[in-house]
Amino acid sequence: MPLPLTKGFGVAQIVISGFDDALLNRLRVRAIVSGRTLDAEVEAILRAAAELSADDKSTLLDQVAALAPARSREGGALQREERDR
Repeated sequence: MPLPLTKGFGVAQIVISGFDDALLNRLRVRAIVSGRTLDAEVEAILRAAAELSADDKSTLLDQVAALAPARSREGGALQREERDR
C-alpha cells in the first residue's frame, strides 16, 4: 500500500511501495499518541532523521569548499594586469 505525503497547498509526495502493514499500523498508533495525523507524524520522523549535527555541517562545508577553485594572490594580480592593459 503506497504511503503518500502531502503538505500545505503545494504538492510534495513520497510513495513507498510494498510498505509493511504492521509498520504502517505502528506509525498510525504513534501518530495518535502524538496527537498528529499520519502524514504529520511521518514528516516529523523524516525531519528528525534528516537533521545534520554540527560535525556533519562542518564536514559538508569542508567538502563544498574543497570543490571550489583555490584563490591565490597571483591570480588576483594577473587579473589586475589584464584589466589595466
